[in-house]
Amino acid sequence: MSYCEPELLWINAEELGITSTNVDLFFNESQKRNIIKFLGREENIGAGLGLDSYWAYRVIKAVGNYEEMYTRHLEPLGIRRAGTVNALWTQGGVLYAPPMLPNKGFIVSFCGLKPPLSSGKKISN
Repeated sequence: MSYCEPELLWINAEELGITSTNVDLFFNESQKRNIIKFLGREENIGAGLGLDSYWAYRVIKAVGNYEEMYTRHLEPLGIRRAGTVNALWTQGGVLYAPPMLPNKGFIVSFCGLKPPLSSGKKISN
């Protein structure tokens, strides 16, 4: 998995306990700095890619976190997650996503990309 994969967002959301059904609650009421930044209430972790502050919120609201997507698409095929490498590292699996931090160049540096903002280009919503 490259660090450009969208799974990082979904795994981070799962590790933080954020789902498509509770993302509004987390957005409006969380006092935890990492969640406030992750969901875009403060700073913009996607600015280096030309994304607005609320991109992570919108993605999670639309499709959920990694667990929700796995449950919806893979478990019906008989591919279980519990107790396998597909579980989070905190649950005996190997899934781990480094935190997405603003102003640290995380997304840009790990993706090996040049920030689109430097060329005047923006990624559309």
